[in-house]
Amino acid sequence: SDVYKRQVEGLKAPIEGEGSVSGSLQKLELDQQVTQPVSARLQGSVEPLGAGLPWQAVLTSEALAPNGLLEGLPELGAWATRLEASGDLAGADLRVLELRQGERRLQGEGRIDWAGGVVLDTRLGWANLAWPLVGPAQVESAQGQLQLSGPLTGYRLEGDARVVVPGQPEAGIALRGTGDLAHLVFDEMTLRALEGVFEAQGELHWTPAVRWQAGFVARDLRPE
Repeated sequence: SDVYKRQVEGLKAPIEGEGSVSGSLQKLELDQQVTQPVSARLQGSVEPLGAGLPWQAVLTSEALAPNGLLEGLPELGAWATRLEASGDLAGADLRVLELRQGERRLQGEGRIDWAGGVVLDTRLGWANLAWPLVGPAQVESAQGQLQLSGPLTGYRLEGDARVVVPGQPEAGIALRGTGDLAHLVFDEMTLRALEGVFEAQGELHWTPAVRWQAGFVARDLRPE
């Protein structure tokens, strides 16, 4: 196996590890063990002479910490991770995405096309999540799901979840919206709590600074 250390633009530190590449021009097999800045194993294959350069890969880690890789991320903790994907020059099929942190679970699947611009068709589900992910929880969600579809310059977002703010009764939330890399527009957001319904529409911007605006309507509330 070969030992390597490479600086990759956008990462907080160089990638260090060791691995091997074997096979032929018909099919190359890869097995890479990354040791820094995170510990992970990447196994896969690529067909150099195949139409569209087909590939497949499996990434596993016992403790993958995203904020150890990228600048600007909040503290997200370390997650046991498994990702299985295959694709070619046109895009990738995400067959399995599993992240575990104690009782917290995230699962995803979908398709990403990048020929002519990134287009998503992805689904994400979770159980026993809380925010922030590290420290005392401000919001907890026993379960939920989210679907993201369309180009990054104009994607559509749909989702629903059960959420709890500490000291308050559980609520159900459903939302629909559109967005891009700079903001989200919530066309419809419904929160069911206190035997009533809150309905909202609004916008959330995070570039160049975080700001939001929204309008609310409440119906049939019965505060305890």
